[in-house]
Amino acid sequence: MGNEGNSFKTLDEILASMWMLSTFLGPGRKNIRIEIYRGPNGHKGIGLVELKKSSQYEYQYIYRSESNYEENYYNIRINIGRVNENIEEIKKLIKDIEKLAIQLTTEVYKEKYKRNNSSHLDYGGNYSKILIDFEEKTSDSFKILEEMNENSIIFGWSTNNYVFQFVALRARKNENDDEIELSYPKNYWFSFIAYYK
Repeated sequence: MGNEGNSFKTLDEILASMWMLSTFLGPGRKNIRIEIYRGPNGHKGIGLVELKKSSQYEYQYIYRSESNYEENYYNIRINIGRVNENIEEIKKLIKDIEKLAIQLTTEVYKEKYKRNNSSHLDYGGNYSKILIDFEEKTSDSFKILEEMNENSIIFGWSTNNYVFQFVALRARKNENDDEIELSYPKNYWFSFIAYYK
């Protein structure tokens, strides 16, 4: 796509921000999900975290957000019981992630339908849901960062005209024939899915 480079750069920024959010939430393996529900005049968001406690997972919410574009209103409510440090930094991080996610889905759908010569769609976008998932497969956050920086690529596809998905993959060169082999990362999982209403 024409703005493919910008789109994947945006995904790299979202991935890096999800890693940073995970480090702000403290040590231990975590699964983080951000859900964004977008309407014509704004959006609502929620951040959730799953923490592994012994052999079980404990499920908590991190934040709730709401915006109204016409009134220039944006509010984030942090779960103080879950987050009691770095609150302002976390708020800024969340705002950046949501802004980038909405910007990305607008760009992707605009390019998709422009290529299909569709003139009836609102390029501003009205998405029923955006899901961002980041799972730690190790408690060592620096191992995750190292893998992200060294050999991680973002791969995307559409299952139909209304669903787009991007995932992080691990790229390694085959020693025998120099072909690039793709696999899922060892230390983390990252997925970005946008559903168009």
